[in-house]
Amino acid sequence: MLARALSHINLWNYSQVAFEDSDGVDSLMVIGLNGHGHGHSDALYLNFGTTFYDFTVDVIQKLVVLIEARWETPTLARFHFRSIIDGEPHPLARHSTVSIQLDNPTLRPGPISSLELRTEVSGRLFIAGCGWRYTGCHLYEVLLFDWVSGALLGRIDSKVTITAGFVLLDGEHLAVYSATTQSQSAHPDLVTLAVYQVPSLAFPTRNANGHFQTRVYGSLVPTLVLEFPPIQKGLNFQLTCPIRPTLGVGRLVFDGPTKFACSRLPMLDVQISLYEEDEHELGVGTPYCVIYQIYISTHHLFNLLAQQGHKATLSWNEWGPRATRWFVDEHNKSPLVGSRCIQWVNSEKDNRQRLSSIEFNPLSVEAYLTPSPSARDEISDYRPSIHEYRPLESNVQQVGASGPGKENRASVVTIGSDDKTIFQAGFEQPIESYLPYRITTQQDLIHTHWRWILEGRRLIGYPVRTGPDWRSPPLSVYAIH
Repeated sequence: MLARALSHINLWNYSQVAFEDSDGVDSLMVIGLNGHGHGHSDALYLNFGTTFYDFTVDVIQKLVVLIEARWETPTLARFHFRSIIDGEPHPLARHSTVSIQLDNPTLRPGPISSLELRTEVSGRLFIAGCGWRYTGCHLYEVLLFDWVSGALLGRIDSKVTITAGFVLLDGEHLAVYSATTQSQSAHPDLVTLAVYQVPSLAFPTRNANGHFQTRVYGSLVPTLVLEFPPIQKGLNFQLTCPIRPTLGVGRLVFDGPTKFACSRLPMLDVQISLYEEDEHELGVGTPYCVIYQIYISTHHLFNLLAQQGHKATLSWNEWGPRATRWFVDEHNKSPLVGSRCIQWVNSEKDNRQRLSSIEFNPLSVEAYLTPSPSARDEISDYRPSIHEYRPLESNVQQVGASGPGKENRASVVTIGSDDKTIFQAGFEQPIESYLPYRITTQQDLIHTHWRWILEGRRLIGYPVRTGPDWRSPPLSVYAIH
């Protein structure tokens, strides 16, 4: 439920900047919302004295990692570990800069693509995923470092990866989601989610003052490999955004007198995007494309890890239906935070929106199931938007815009495991999924925003820009009860 808009929030936020300057930048402005975090009530300007193209922040450890990768050296990258207090090298880092030298990729003729990097920090663990998208290169690496000691803990190497993304499940397990091929073609032979044990011991030291030649290190072997359904022949796997939770392991959940950090991800969300390049059978003159958004419960994944032991591979039917829920992709949704995300639909009458909260938590959702019809006698390639459901309504006490004590109505619907989602488009066989979830829809409409995100117990809206002013309007912030 939403309370009235607030004028500030206690959590920090930072932006992933799309740098228009190809030469990179050397400075950041750090703003502690409500004055918490870095000890300054005003914005803090940090000049690092080194050029970088991206960055990642760990507020708890007062750490910012500057990411440096240049077009002219597509196999070399540097990571600078700096303090967000003063911009100096972080006092805990043995090496203020760690650099990696990767194998030379075999690229298609034409312009060489720069190295693409995705990073994550959790405690002492620093993870970097490396690849070259849109180049025909199937080389992909994930490197795991102890950034405090400067040691390389592990390496995951693949030469058959079309696209991949990684996510830390907890302090001991890393999941890599990838589409791979054995034929070096654009068509994937297999889509998998592989779970690796994070090593506790470092590789023998072979680095020169923080520089690592990665090819001399062996590749880790997954503990558990979970296969997705076989893709229909003639379809290609579209390169999509890697999985990247807004609330990662080790990140702040709540900030205040008592701080809470995320210790285990309850849910993952991934995309499967399929398309055909050649016009045949599926439609002449009309490009065929289908995008699925898939929500995965890690509760089931950790149960499988405990049951299967080491080095197990499970087919889709052995793990997928009960651990996932599939939807046709909807663009108007926030990133998944914990087990919850926000979706919205625009009003056809005026410039307003209706928000819904979707929670994927099988343990709590199953305990409060409401009876509803579940029979499905035919296979369907389409499941309605969450906003097309007719939910069971209940009176909910909440804090409204006019203050506490006002009674508002919220629509609540629970989709249990007996109500299956069934798709077939793009796959060789029908795909079932039945992870339970619950939808709570606010009845009051809210002024239109182009984006909503969850931050702790607050919902932040990004207003639509209007007028000639290039600046963004002030954020809208709501408390969630």
